[in-house]
Amino acid sequence: MAQSSVAETATTDETGPIDYLILTFASGHADAGAFDTLRRLARQDLIRVLDLEFVARGADGTVALIDQADAVAAADGDLSDFLGSSSGLLDADDVEHVGDIIEPGSLAAIVIYENEWLVALAADLRRADASVLTTGAVPLHELDDALNRA
Repeated sequence: MAQSSVAETATTDETGPIDYLILTFASGHADAGAFDTLRRLARQDLIRVLDLEFVARGADGTVALIDQADAVAAADGDLSDFLGSSSGLLDADDVEHVGDIIEPGSLAAIVIYENEWLVALAADLRRADASVLTTGAVPLHELDDALNRA
């Protein structure tokens, strides 16, 4: 799960670019409301959730991968739509990294998802003999700074 400022473009008709989000819950429990938009996007076939894993960091700093079913069952609200989302893309180093960046006593949700809507865009571009030159993301802190200056 290498961090990059440039997203990869789709290379086949079947797979869109893969992105990830790391959400943190200071309470130590997931709130299903944080996933409402992801659920809606998945139901509209705009994204496909490949992985949903939960990492906890204890008050003493210990890091643990939490069983998905246990985290979903303990969530405030219904996250059952995402049960079974496990692609194997995450490894122990990823879990340890996430555990190192979250606060003690908190829980993180790692969401890896495919941008399925870009598959259709790629087909449109091929038909138009066009291509994506590059893509990227504006870092959130830069977006916040720009909006605060406006």
